[in-house]
Amino acid sequence: MKKFLVSLLAVAVVLSMAGVVLAADPHDPHNPTDDPTKPSVKPVTSGDVVVIEKPTTTTKSVDITVSSDKTEVADAINKLITGNNFIPSYVYVGGKSLDKIVTPATMFQMSAVSSDLASVDKMEIIVSMDATKVNAAFMQAHYDGTLLIDKTSYDLKAKSWYGDPVVTAEAISDDKAVKVTVNGPKYFFTTADVVLAKTTATSSGGDSSSGCNVGFAPMALLLGLPLFFLKK
Repeated sequence: MKKFLVSLLAVAVVLSMAGVVLAADPHDPHNPTDDPTKPSVKPVTSGDVVVIEKPTTTTKSVDITVSSDKTEVADAINKLITGNNFIPSYVYVGGKSLDKIVTPATMFQMSAVSSDLASVDKMEIIVSMDATKVNAAFMQAHYDGTLLIDKTSYDLKAKSWYGDPVVTAEAISDDKAVKVTVNGPKYFFTTADVVLAKTTATSSGGDSSSGCNVGFAPMALLLGLPLFFLKK
């Protein structure tokens, strides 16, 4: 009987350890990312792509290239986010970094003369599209630098992607257009991709623990049963 209980205790220990490992799985849907400044990015299908009209901008020497082929845009976005490490560095809400899931909607390319932007603090691009489809914009910095936005300094690193508050998207014209604002445009050109996306917050750390450790308590109970019988 004691051998059986010892064996049962060993099995309980193994299963309990497995439960701990499972709870800490970094791919847990309740906690999709380890770093709140590095959101997870969902793949894009052609049905998700929003084809935009040619944007207008108040900054000179900016050329806009937009593809009207949804499949081509979807393929380009997926190549971008999987092959070129599309990880937005800043996603802020109310000044605080939050864990986000980023779902790109469309992407277009801009070209600008760096010398024309050297003295420009920010540039604005008006994109004609359904603004309910997106709430964020992202661009990849080409040069290192430091930005001062609302008395807060942000260090930019080349080859890193930046969103709010460095690059922002705002619905205008009764949700029929999006205003994309690029702070410190000289750090992002001569040629740059703009990704417009929908971001959604994941559940907070406190909420995620409630669903991720289900099954651990019963395992602990199972672990204690052999000890109870051994004492007898």
